[in-house]
Amino acid sequence: DIECLNGFIHEVAYTINPTSETLGSTMHLYATQPDCGYYVMAKLIEACDLIDTLSAVKDYEYEKMVKLGVITESCGTTSEHTSCHSQAANTDLPFSPRQTNSGQRH
Repeated sequence: DIECLNGFIHEVAYTINPTSETLGSTMHLYATQPDCGYYVMAKLIEACDLIDTLSAVKDYEYEKMVKLGVITESCGTTSEHTSCHSQAANTDLPFSPRQTNSGQRH
């Protein structure tokens, strides 16, 4: 581990190979296995008709916000964190940033 100003850099010993499985396909499988630990959650996801949503490979809402300029490339930095959220608060989005006890938006 290498300590940095905002955290640590960890050595990566190995990676997991990409798969074509999605969370949606996994939940669909779990919904057929009553003895697995995720059966109830999987059945609820199916009942709410969220399998297709969880099967999406691309986040289209995120892409839409980037194209509208709500989210910018610099939103990941601490100094610009507040301005990104203020941009998001000033647009017509299907959600609003939540407010914490300290008054900061997240």
